[in-house]
Amino acid sequence: MDAPSAGYRETLRRLTINDERFIRDVLARRGPGGSAAELGSPSQELIRLGAVIALDANPAVIDAQVAAVLGSGAKRADVTDALLTVAPCIGSARLVAMAPRIAMAMGYDVFESLELPEP
Repeated sequence: MDAPSAGYRETLRRLTINDERFIRDVLARRGPGGSAAELGSPSQELIRLGAVIALDANPAVIDAQVAAVLGSGAKRADVTDALLTVAPCIGSARLVAMAPRIAMAMGYDVFESLELPEP
């Protein structure tokens, strides 16, 4: 039984008993039938983005996850919404630190824009 198609009880049971094959498939983002899934749905990718933000992942991981989010069909505003959604969990210091990293991952240099004169 593949991870995504398992019922919630079976999923929790297999995780609890540390079913190595099941966990390996989950960590490899295996889709139905055991094939490697390239991208998940926008919701899945946004949840993963929230996780890498909360874990204070390195910039390469954040870049890759933002690319996965945008590649799944989500919009740039969805990325910033994900950042704001996890804000109560990560606190203001991490929120402020993550903002320019997320911006750079989307190709927006916030620091450069701060140097421009105000309109």
